[in-house]
Amino acid sequence: MVDEDESNPSGAPSRPMRPPVDRHYINRIHRRIKPDKKTTFITPDVDVGQDLATIREGRAERDGEYYRVHGRIWFHEEGGRVFPVSGEGLIGPVERGVIHALRAYARYNGINDLAEYEISMNNGISSADREEARRIWELREPRQ
Repeated sequence: MVDEDESNPSGAPSRPMRPPVDRHYINRIHRRIKPDKKTTFITPDVDVGQDLATIREGRAERDGEYYRVHGRIWFHEEGGRVFPVSGEGLIGPVERGVIHALRAYARYNGINDLAEYEISMNNGISSADREEARRIWELREPRQ
């Protein structure tokens, strides 16, 4: 499964790697988070820096632009950005409805009546989306 070529025999990426954008971190969810069609979230216990360092050092299992390290799979985009795919400490991919519900929780500082009312008024958010958003929101570390 490790893809090695002559120009890069270690399996390390041949171009720079940039960490995932903020929308992938559950502790960085905010009211203006961009709702992609699908998003995978990173829980607070994942050491993204350690995963990326392991990949850069060529010690991750590689399959094309996918890297498996510490029980997680990461994808390295052509532009250099890395994003989470699946594995330990990752949630998703989740649909847009979940993102919209999370935006409401961020807007109203948590799971409360105002956020729930806004969510209930959005026909694009299913009850399953709402439940998944609650579960994700509750995994966030308390803000200091």
